[in-house]
Amino acid sequence: MSWAYVILAVACAVYAHDQQPFLKTSVAEEPSWLEKYGPQIDHPFSGPLSFSHIPYARCLEDETAQFDIAVLGMPFDTGVTYRSGARFGPYAIRSGSRRQRAGRAFTMAWNLDPYTEEVKLIDCGDVPINPFDNALAVDQMEVAYSTLLKRPIATPEKANPNLIATQNGHPRIVSLGGDHTIVLPILRSLYKIYGPISVIHFDAHLGLQDLDNDKEVGFQLISTDDIDDLGVNEIIRRIRKRVDPGLAPATGTPEAGGWTTREVKRIIRGLAGLNFVGADVVEVSPSYDHAEITGIAAADIVHDFLSMLLSTEPPKNSREVLQKSLDEL
Repeated sequence: MSWAYVILAVACAVYAHDQQPFLKTSVAEEPSWLEKYGPQIDHPFSGPLSFSHIPYARCLEDETAQFDIAVLGMPFDTGVTYRSGARFGPYAIRSGSRRQRAGRAFTMAWNLDPYTEEVKLIDCGDVPINPFDNALAVDQMEVAYSTLLKRPIATPEKANPNLIATQNGHPRIVSLGGDHTIVLPILRSLYKIYGPISVIHFDAHLGLQDLDNDKEVGFQLISTDDIDDLGVNEIIRRIRKRVDPGLAPATGTPEAGGWTTREVKRIIRGLAGLNFVGADVVEVSPSYDHAEITGIAAADIVHDFLSMLLSTEPPKNSREVLQKSLDEL
């Protein structure tokens, strides 16, 4: 027993004697991460969860935070009449946006990357909404939205007076819902600044009471069948003159036969150049989602909203953009 121990110890000693040094240089001589590999960029699957990896700040308490466009979460869902769960919508939409970040968000459809333009975008986090008292929650959302809307823009208007995002001296806010209720405090806040405004509302379903109310307040209805009968360009023309997607299962009240994500995206591009003062996406309920289909679709719609706020007119046809790029090469 004792001999076995001695032989083993000697073998270990000999092995250690022949081994090469584990470290060829001292720690002090090693290059730093920044020197060797460069910036600590976030992959689509890593980093803090902000929309498309843009800077994050608690803007409601940080009064020094300035921006031209803010992304603001409103995790409220106790106003629904069917399936709740949209309070997790802001998280799901941000998660769906992880693939995009500055330098990797260029699209031929818009011919720009909204995160590398000459405006300041920031994710202002979520409004801490009371989930038990709807009246209090609506007031909290209105106060939060108004607080951010009164902030001075970060980029002077004279830098690019044609940009929608820096006109009128007030920032633009893209809101992540939350159920449809969040639109009420948003409209109240916007009215304080701009007075009467027009609302373009994409919804998946309408009841008889909804139709009566829409007629009373002046809405013009465009149905999903109209897109087949009239085409996208005519829908865009009618909306511009007058001034819910079909593939999003994770919502409070799903409806079959709605507009496809592609159709909605084309319509949004066609509306670029209008004086938009705000935008929101609502009714994303990730607990009913499959493979993040709805979260990713909603994030892409927000990406389009941001691009729309940075465009002075509808973008050129993507085929024309591609041909121009090939010609330049």
